Amino acid sequence: MAAGLEWECPPLVLFIDDVSGNSTKQWNVHYSCYLSNGGLPHTAVEKESHIRFVVTSPHASPMEIITAICDEIKKTGGTTLVKAWDCIHQRYILIRLWLLFLPGDNLMQAELCSHIGLMGNHLCHCCHAGGTKEFKESDGGYPTLMSPGTPRTVEETRKAVMNQLIMATHAAAEKPLKEVMTSSGVKDSLAMPTISRLIAIGKLLRRSTPQHKALSPEGVAQQLHEEFMKRKDLTMINPLLRMARFDVHKDTPIEALHTHLLSIVKHFWAQTVWSGLNIPNIMADYMCRYHGGLIGKHFKTISQVMAFAVCSLVEEKLQTAWFAIGRLTVMIWEVEIKNLKQYTARISI
Repeated sequence: MAAGLEWECPPLVLFIDDVSGNSTKQWNVHYSCYLSNGGLPHTAVEKESHIRFVVTSPHASPMEIITAICDEIKKTGGTTLVKAWDCIHQRYILIRLWLLFLPGDNLMQAELCSHIGLMGNHLCHCCHAGGTKEFKESDGGYPTLMSPGTPRTVEETRKAVMNQLIMATHAAAEKPLKEVMTSSGVKDSLAMPTISRLIAIGKLLRRSTPQHKALSPEGVAQQLHEEFMKRKDLTMINPLLRMARFDVHKDTPIEALHTHLLSIVKHFWAQTVWSGLNIPNIMADYMCRYHGGLIGKHFKTISQVMAFAVCSLVEEKLQTAWFAIGRLTVMIWEVEIKNLKQYTARISI
């Protein structure tokens, strides 16, 4: 180390997401990447002054961007270090970067984990929770979705991706590959171009043309293997699966916005505000302003919602009366009476 220089090893929080490149409402996808110092206090880490823009591109995929960033992080973690000025201690320091975790929405995190997403049988990018559609909908299978499954591991995912690449070198591998991806939940977006290319070449080799005869399955496999060996290198798979001391399955924390606010809260809100009356929007302002000139449809609506509207606003006897009126109105306009004896007993009450 150079004399007078000190080490500093800031943990990086790397965020990547899709944004629109347009100022209008029309969607024009760009992938943008930002980073911040994970060593900062939680109250400061999301402040604009502590977030650094890295790159945005309408052409490069998220995994291509991540590959370039991982290469730079590896350099600073090895022989190439970053020299920076420490304004607090008024001296130069050497910075060695390391990746702490990758926040993002669920779709992006699934891609970063080489996961197929919610459409797979095993729909979690962190564990193996799930199963077939029939299992997940069964009385025994559905409760298992409420508990964590067996954790996924980087080594396991990396092996699964390599096995898929090897499967692609066999004839008629398209359908078996889709089944493997769906059942395991592993799908590497960086390896997919190579897999798709091998499948396309395999289809051509099995097709007879005026220029050449269709090859046997063994001949197709041999040609595809040779094609694969031309490109066989670690750069064709997710670089996060090759990063030392980083577990992409553990270090992609579940994002609260889509998982909780836009999922649980949003759906319960929709169920709560739904009136269930199967009627047009209630014109509350009109009915209150012209309360002396209402017609039948208005009073039908009022009879059904008044028990809720006056709750705790009027005396208990009047509230109970509105509750009875509402039930009576619904029964009078019943479109189908399945049990006449039970119906007449209820309406008599």
